[in-house]
Amino acid sequence: LLGRRRRHLVQGVHAHHARRARRVARALRRHSTERGIAALMITHDLTLLDSAVDLIFAMKWGRMISIGSPEVVLADNVLSDVYDARIRTERRRGRAFVWSEL
Repeated sequence: LLGRRRRHLVQGVHAHHARRARRVARALRRHSTERGIAALMITHDLTLLDSAVDLIFAMKWGRMISIGSPEVVLADNVLSDVYDARIRTERRRGRAFVWSEL
């Protein structure tokens, strides 16, 4: 809100283009870091969040459930609450893997 205001809109990347989606997320992070600006990414693709963001706002039906780093929010208990299901997460090589237990 201070200084010049700029908006950059990035069209959604379909889930079947996972590699492209990760490149777009990393480019957004690099762009915002280089310019010292905040970037907002709205997504349901949890696999993008580890490499792209510092802070996650997890919501359910318009209500804030959790705010924190990917390590805090991409956790079994938080995601299980958000999705009303038994969600499991595991970290491998710096990436979060998320799945639902039946």
